[in-house]
Order: sequence, then C-alpha cells, then structure tokens
Amino acid sequence: MHQGQDVTIPFETLAAEIREKARSLRSENPDPHSLLEDDWQQLQPGRLEQFRIRQSTSRGQLLQFSGNDVVSAVYRMVLKREADAEGLRIYRSLMDSGAHPYLIAGLLGISREARELGATSAEFALYRLLAYVLKFQRVVPGLRRLIFALARRFAGASRKADQQQFWLDQVAAMSTSLTGWHAVLTRQNEMLAAMDHRIERTNQSIRQAHEQFSTATARINMRMLSAEARGQSQDFAQAPGESPSDPKLAAELDRYYLAFEDSHRGNAEQMRERYKPYMLELNRIKQSSVSNKPFLDLGCGRGEWLEFVAAQGITAQGIDLNPVMVKQAVDKGLHARESDLISALRGHADGSLAGVSAFHVIEHLPFAVLFECVAQAWRVLAEGGMLIFETPNPENLMVATHTFYHDHTHRNPLTPSSMQFLLQYWGFKEVSIKRLNPYPEKDRVPGEDLLTERFNGHFCGPQDFAVIGIK
Repeated sequence: MHQGQDVTIPFETLAAEIREKARSLRSENPDPHSLLEDDWQQLQPGRLEQFRIRQSTSRGQLLQFSGNDVVSAVYRMVLKREADAEGLRIYRSLMDSGAHPYLIAGLLGISREARELGATSAEFALYRLLAYVLKFQRVVPGLRRLIFALARRFAGASRKADQQQFWLDQVAAMSTSLTGWHAVLTRQNEMLAAMDHRIERTNQSIRQAHEQFSTATARINMRMLSAEARGQSQDFAQAPGESPSDPKLAAELDRYYLAFEDSHRGNAEQMRERYKPYMLELNRIKQSSVSNKPFLDLGCGRGEWLEFVAAQGITAQGIDLNPVMVKQAVDKGLHARESDLISALRGHADGSLAGVSAFHVIEHLPFAVLFECVAQAWRVLAEGGMLIFETPNPENLMVATHTFYHDHTHRNPLTPSSMQFLLQYWGFKEVSIKRLNPYPEKDRVPGEDLLTERFNGHFCGPQDFAVIGIK
C-alpha cells in the first residue's frame, strides 16, 4: 500500500447479487413478509460510505523526501509553487546545517510571499514561531543550534501525533464503513428470513395439496368400491352371521349368539371396566369441533359401548344384525336399530359423524367388506372425527391358536400392522395401536429371566388390540 493513495472496497457485485435475490421474491400476490426490489435500491454503491484510507497528513508526507526534493515539496505545500534556484540553494544549505524540514516550512511560512498568500497552515504554526526566534541568532550566540535542536525534538513529537491522528482517522473511516455494512447485512438477514418464510409457506401449500389429493383419491376409490360392492353377493353385507333359510333356525341362532356373548364377553359392569382405556379418545372428541355430531357403533350388540359413550355426554347410536341384541339395547333406552354395517354407513352423509366404532366385529368380515367399511367410515366422519376398531390380538399365541376360535363366526385373526396400514391407506392420520386386556398375573409363568419374559409376552400378553385413526 502506497502512501498518499486511497483504497476503496468495492460493493457493486454484492449489491447486484442482492438486488437479483430481491427480484426473485416478487410474486403476483406479494407477501407482507417478503422484500420487494424497490426496498433494495438503497444498496446501490452510491448509497454506502466507501472506506478510504488516507495514509498521512501533508506535514507527515514531507518525511518521504530527501535533499532538494524536500525543499521543492515545502515550496509546493506552503507557497503553492515550484522552488526557485535561490530558494533551493538557501534552504538546502540550512538543511545541510541541521535544519529540520518542518523548520524550513516555518521559515517559508513567515515570508512576505506567504503572508500575501495567506498561507498560515496550522500544521506548521509552532515551526513558524521558531523561525521568528531564529532571526535573532546574530544577537544571541548559540541560538541557531538551540532552534535546530528544538525543531528536531518538536518534529519527533509531531510525528507521533501524526501517527496517532492517522490511526484515529482510520478507525473513524472503518467505523463509518462498518455502519454501512451493518445496514447491508441487516437487510440481507431480512431477505433471508423472508425467503425462509416463503419456503415454509410453499411447503405448507404442498402438504395441503398432497392431503387434498389423497382425500380426493380416497373418495373416488371408495365410491368405485361402493358401486362394485352393491353388485356383489348380499352375503358380504350380512356378516358376521350366516343367515339360514329357515326363519326359526335363524331366530334360534340369534338367541344362541346372545347367550354366547353373555358367557364370554362379560356382564355390563365388566364391560364398563374394559372400556375405561378409551376415556382419552372420548375426551378428545368432547373437546374437538365434532363434539356436536353423533357416534356410530357398528355391531353394537347389547349396547354396553353405547351406554359408556352416552355417559360421557356424547350422542351415540348403534346398529346390529342380531334382532335379539338390538331389542335388549332398545329396552335400555338406547338408540339402536337392525342393519348391516355397510348399509348403515352408506346411509350417512359425508362428514356427518364424530366417531365410528366396532368392537369385535371386523374379525367376522370378509376382507372386501372390511375394506369398504374403512372407506365408508372415512367418508362419513367429519374432519377430526375418530375411528376405533377393537379385535382379538393374534400377537398373543393363545388367542391366535385357541380362544379366537371359540366364536364360530370368526373368519381369521387380523394383525395390528395390517390394520394400521389399511387405515393409513384410506387417509386416516395419527393411526395408533392400543393393546388391551393381558392375561391376569396368576396365569403368567413365574420367573424374571429373558426366556420366561419372552414366553409370557407371547402367551400371556394383551388379548385384544384396537386400531385408532383420525380423519
């Protein structure tokens, strides 16, 4: 870096890049958080204070010269002209005798020519005073040497002062430049924040579009499936039972199934205890926007779940194919009617229900019926509505190989992972598995080793599971 030169840190490239980024943020519907191109006009180079380094004061610049060049520089600095031959001779002689260049400037500063020019720079004021004193050297012996010595000492002090001032000037220049850069970086941060906001909004729009697409696809598939199902055998709609041709035999089978339920499902008090794990789900419905809509129970049987739901302040209605069970529910004052589950679901309008449930029903269904059942449930549920299907848990080997087949109308066990996927396929969110009703502690094999724990897990674990999904 050369003395007396300016050093400029260019900003044109950065400003151009930032303006280009700002232009990319423009859209047909401007966002209040985004920055428009006009906001970035202040980033043009002319709007920022350029950082210029000035190497020295004019007084300090004299020290870079020597010989006649010093005298010539002093003439240009003080008298604003080139030195004449006589002046060069006289002042060069004084310098050879020990006079400091600053004292030469002081001597020129008290000349008649300087006074006429008004050349009274404050930088050489002290040396002009020494020059006046030097005029008396012929009167006071030894004064010349004293003046020369004082000039050199003062010049040393002046040089330190010049250096200090130089660095103060540099600090001030840097501070001004940094202030400008701070404004630039602040605006750049604002731009980046606006870009982040725009990206997040775009991602949100993509997610919403994906959900809408999934919803539309599910509805189309469900309607296609419903149309196909209407042309299929009515046996699908009649599950879980098989309707014999003899009405008397059919009625006897209904009574048998009620007796079987009484024997194997438990009494009303036991059923209330078994439903308590669902309090969290029912409370969620009560606190949601769908709380004013009814809850439909498929295969309501004797109506224990309807009673439990109604006790939580939620309107409940149920359907079942067994007229004996429906009568028991109605006799309790519950809203129940005789119907197959597909017909019941098809009879409800889109988004009309807060919840759809089925307890130990889906294991009775052919898969085509179960498939449409989930699709129809998704259709009739309101946004935020809930689907609950409970079924025997084949993860418990005693259930999978033995107790599942107590009920002659069971078709095949359903696994938690397959049911979770089925709900997700039709668009349900937050699909979860709730494992319930493990064997009592007395039935577990005693022991705490790893093998015993694994045995108990497979043979004494939860006997039922529920798959739960939110629309």
